[in-house]
Amino acid sequence: MDTTPDVTAPELAPAGFRLGDPISLQDLLALPPDGRWYERDDEGRLALMSPDSQRHHRFPLATLTRRLIRALDRPYEVVQECSVSLPRIVSLRGHTVPESRLGPTSIEPDLAVFHGRPGVMPTRDVAAPGGLLLVAEVLSDETFRSDLGLGRADRVDRWRTYLESGVPELWVLNAGIAAAPLPTRAGLFLRNDAGTWRPLEVDGAEVVATFRDLPVVRAGVVRSVAVPGLTLDLATYWADACAEN
Repeated sequence: MDTTPDVTAPELAPAGFRLGDPISLQDLLALPPDGRWYERDDEGRLALMSPDSQRHHRFPLATLTRRLIRALDRPYEVVQECSVSLPRIVSLRGHTVPESRLGPTSIEPDLAVFHGRPGVMPTRDVAAPGGLLLVAEVLSDETFRSDLGLGRADRVDRWRTYLESGVPELWVLNAGIAAAPLPTRAGLFLRNDAGTWRPLEVDGAEVVATFRDLPVVRAGVVRSVAVPGLTLDLATYWADACAEN
């Protein structure tokens, strides 16, 4: 009879880490891609991210991606979940994330619009920030605090990171995350005005709330400044993104 204990070794992850190993935020943001999504748990250990909701995240993101690809021709490139090495990444604690021994740090906007095909960093297979015009985040249960810069956990403050890295435009959409401070089926549509987020023009805007004194809009036609000619009709977007079938 085999009495060997049934002990499963921790699963190997990139750069010699294993799931459950302690990992710094900067090393997490510099892990080589392997097709999986990693995070730090509450104890600072490497863990796999929980899958995002299909109804409230994946489907709305796919709908937004499809609409922007149809709306934009070359030289614009619309890229979903592309790792981008930004000039300054800030944690929710307000600290600049230092460089990693593994290479350039990066974060993955849900959607990014570039002017021209993005360049690739010479020391790591992630996009350079040149030509980045717009990022969009579709809120999820796992990421909405990071997307909106809420809390003091040792995670990325995307709200501040995009602002201080000079990203020209930020769209944040909530398709159905009840715990988020934005009403569902509404969003923030912002431009970077010399280091301050300002609202974009929205024709016929239906403002349903404010967040940090910025209007949260449910209906109307959003007009991008960073990408001339790009518009988003929110009523038709929500009808498509949140359809049951």
